[in-house]
Amino acid sequence: MTGATAVDMVIAVCKAGGLGSLPAAQLSVDQLREALGAIRAVTNAMVNVNFFSHMSPPRAARTETGQTCKGRRMSEAGFPAGVS
Repeated sequence: MTGATAVDMVIAVCKAGGLGSLPAAQLSVDQLREALGAIRAVTNAMVNVNFFSHMSPPRAARTETGQTCKGRRMSEAGFPAGVS
């Protein structure tokens, strides 16, 4: 749920051994970079970065898969290939 949590909660969940989840659908690339940087500054635990789309275009109109889009967004945020 976008806006339902904050970076501090993601960090707390990670430190407690859970999978912190960062809702990123409404974050700009700079905001995503800042949030992930803050998380990585205190933990290297796995983090779920949650992207979503309310409405998908028809299959024929899609130009990239979810994985391709995720990879592109992570690359734009400055993370190396293979980081998920």
